[in-house]
Amino acid sequence: RIPDSEYYPLVDEFLMAVKDKWPSCLLQFEDFSNDHCFELLERYRKRMRAFNDDIQGTGAVIAAGFLNAAKLSGVPLNRQRIVFYG
Repeated sequence: RIPDSEYYPLVDEFLMAVKDKWPSCLLQFEDFSNDHCFELLERYRKRMRAFNDDIQGTGAVIAAGFLNAAKLSGVPLNRQRIVFYG
């Protein structure tokens, strides 16, 4: 891999070219390494439509599953208990 000092300018140049060509596009980051994914999302989320599937997609799926399971159980959300393990 190239060092961060070259990596971020390269990604920036590419993404700005994409934004210039397709200003309304949604940028989906997929399978970026943990040492880059949070930084990339933070850099671009306010400059263009950006979404990181590994970070936000997982959370959206978990939230949807929980809300639907709670609804099916008939137990109100404020009476649910959640355990995070691992």
